[in-house]
Amino acid sequence: MKEIPITEIKHWFTQGQIEGADVVSTNCPWCNERGLFKLKSHQYDQPRNVFSSTASCSGCSKMVHFWTVEPKGGLSNSTEHGKVFMYPIPKNRIDELTFDDEVPEQLVRSYRSTIDAYNSKNYSSTAVCCRRTLEGMFKYLLPEGNRKIGLAKAIEEAINSVNFSKPLSSLSHAIRQGGNLGAHFDLDKEPNEDMARSMVELLQYLLSYLYVLPREIEKLENVLSGDE
Repeated sequence: MKEIPITEIKHWFTQGQIEGADVVSTNCPWCNERGLFKLKSHQYDQPRNVFSSTASCSGCSKMVHFWTVEPKGGLSNSTEHGKVFMYPIPKNRIDELTFDDEVPEQLVRSYRSTIDAYNSKNYSSTAVCCRRTLEGMFKYLLPEGNRKIGLAKAIEEAINSVNFSKPLSSLSHAIRQGGNLGAHFDLDKEPNEDMARSMVELLQYLLSYLYVLPREIEKLENVLSGDE
């Protein structure tokens, strides 16, 4: 099953005190078209504390199943919305990484646009969005007064102020060059699916390295020092 980000749940269905997913914005696992899924046949399975529902894709008409695990107001008396899962698992798509407050909101929005472009099979837009996200990522590493510079300069400035290893520096330049292909719309070198996927995966790696890993290391240090 694939977990659906809470941000993609557009409406919740209430059955008594229990709340399960009701309207979901996501890509169809069958045809990969994005749309709103209006769920029906809601049923709460109390012994397993799961709220199940079903919907059909408005594009291909195939059935998709959804489960809200540990729903709000369910057996566990949770006051938060439960996690939502979808079946079957979508193919030929990239799942979105989830971030906490460690990643700037503008950067998260740009990253989500990159994922949406790839999953909609618009690979030229993927390259352009990937480049824009990369540019924002490196600019946020710099002091606020140094952010009004181009991508190439931002990378060089960030490398001078952040402890990058050589492979990561090479990866960032590879993504920048791929983004230029999309931006210039060179028909002889138009990004294909393999190139776009590689760019997005490298982008996710850099985001995890620069934002998620430092947070996790800090948590571990706090645990080991007894601060938590």
